[in-house]
Amino acid sequence: MAGSPLSGPSRLDGQIALITGAAGGIGRAVVAAFCEAGADFDILGGTSVGAAMMAAFACGADAERADQGTRNIFVTSRAFRRLTLPRYGLIDHKVFDRALRAEYGDTTIEDLWRPFFAVSSNLTEHKPQIHRSGPVWQAVRASGAIPGVLPPMEWNGRFLIDGGVANNTPISHAAALGADRIVVLPAGVACALAAPPRAAVATAVHALTLLIEQRLMLDVAMYHDQVELIVLPPLCPLSVSSSDFRSGALLIDRARTATARWLAAGNHRLPHPERFLSLHRHSDLVPADHTCTESAARSAA
Repeated sequence: MAGSPLSGPSRLDGQIALITGAAGGIGRAVVAAFCEAGADFDILGGTSVGAAMMAAFACGADAERADQGTRNIFVTSRAFRRLTLPRYGLIDHKVFDRALRAEYGDTTIEDLWRPFFAVSSNLTEHKPQIHRSGPVWQAVRASGAIPGVLPPMEWNGRFLIDGGVANNTPISHAAALGADRIVVLPAGVACALAAPPRAAVATAVHALTLLIEQRLMLDVAMYHDQVELIVLPPLCPLSVSSSDFRSGALLIDRARTATARWLAAGNHRLPHPERFLSLHRHSDLVPADHTCTESAARSAA
């Protein structure tokens, strides 16, 4: 671990968690950049697409396989193109469920190579639902049930929807599992859209990401004195959703390069990690290699 961005006195006595929300292929790129820098993680957790990605890593997949598995679920299966008459959701969930079963099989969370948890939102009991046991595919399904798009997941008499509604980037839950150092991968907000989304699914996803980012800002400010937080700056400017797999190759390349540069500069050691998060938009196009967070890092140095 010498020279690792996560090395330090607390590493020998504590545990490091990586948590993320609906970050799509960006999550795969960031994990790859951290591993190349010599980092390792003891606990993996996530919600929505992030739950699918972290579950793949917990199964022992490398970055390429984790990304391919997530694409199989959300893109190759074409599950999100199977519209149905809306009673509980716009999408016919049966295709999505089959894609999840095909990817994770009968694997249970208890059997994974690394400790893993997923978060969904419990509509029955009005609270976050933490998945630490049971079939992996069910945990990912519940965590990714976008309200109005996919119907709730029925689980032990409870109705569960996307974890982003309750706690998309679950800092508190990672800390409760014993993590002393938590790496937070924000999904980010499409802050450079040419126009607001019009399609029903795209609108729902965009609205959810705005809610998620605002909640994350509050959580980082609340917990940064209780555990050691390393908050990765989201990609910025971002003209598509971070979970848009059609732009996956570009987003992955940008995320991997930006993360490696950010770590090499030592920005993960800067205080007040909430400085890297903000709700904003770009009225004019800015260079693709520019990141708003680079300015924050320079001002904090």
